[in-house]
Amino acid sequence: VDKIHRLHSRNDVILLTPLGFTKDGDALNVHSEALAAFTAAELKASKVVYFSSHPMVLRGARKRNSGEERIQMIQRSNANEILSHYGLHVNSVTGFPSWKSQARHLSYHQQAMLLKMGWATHAIEKGVERAHIIDCEDGSLLGELFTARRGYGTCISQDDYEAPHPEDWNDDLTVADGVDISMIEW
Repeated sequence: VDKIHRLHSRNDVILLTPLGFTKDGDALNVHSEALAAFTAAELKASKVVYFSSHPMVLRGARKRNSGEERIQMIQRSNANEILSHYGLHVNSVTGFPSWKSQARHLSYHQQAMLLKMGWATHAIEKGVERAHIIDCEDGSLLGELFTARRGYGTCISQDDYEAPHPEDWNDDLTVADGVDISMIEW
């Protein structure tokens, strides 16, 4: 972490490779999402961003409207409910994920998305304010980070996080309050 801070102070861009090495020099493949979660937590980052080529869309009913809307913001406790429902547990100390038997019916892409959500919640539990899981399309990163109402994915936040534009909650920005797990679209 200190080395990264030194490089940042020189305005250098840091790229982390998902390769790790044992004490004996054996190479290991590290999940890039896990690396991002742990690094963001150690750096005390305000956010971590994950890209997904097969996005998961959360939909739920709004309090003021009975129609279904895309959920762009969800609290960590709601994300943990979704993970539990689909059988994913991320160890709060080690960050290692484990699946229960009900995950067998999920496709590879569904499991990959839930893993991103799991590592995102792990980063948040370790102090990161927000985690974004966004689509891989042109402009999606800028759209997610710099527009409050037209994001390209889902933002997971601390349970006590206050939205930057609460007056927009009745537009497209929706904070999930008790997500209906049956409304997850793949």
